[in-house]
Amino acid sequence: MSMLKILIIVTNVGVYANSKLATGLWLSELTHLYHAAKERGYTVTIASPKGGDIPVDPESLKHFTLDQTSKRYWNEDSFRKLLNNSKRLTEVADEDYDLIYLAGAWYDV
Repeated sequence: MSMLKILIIVTNVGVYANSKLATGLWLSELTHLYHAAKERGYTVTIASPKGGDIPVDPESLKHFTLDQTSKRYWNEDSFRKLLNNSKRLTEVADEDYDLIYLAGAWYDV
């Protein structure tokens, strides 16, 4: 069996348009796929349109929405570093992936 190569695309949008209300990546929409892929030894790349910092929707960090898997990753320094240093989509545009996944959030068009 060949090793799967997965690209997870996330947002750089941290504020709703025409508002000051914070938004961003819905954390569990990243962490559950990320966790399952890593458990199986798959290669995972996290990228965003602009690269760099990935804002996380504060609503996804609240008590009733932050599940155990997401909480574990959120509290892991190495994972938080990944969220602060996503690759720019243009950096990965020429690479081949077996799966491309868009994690839940707001995106600029």
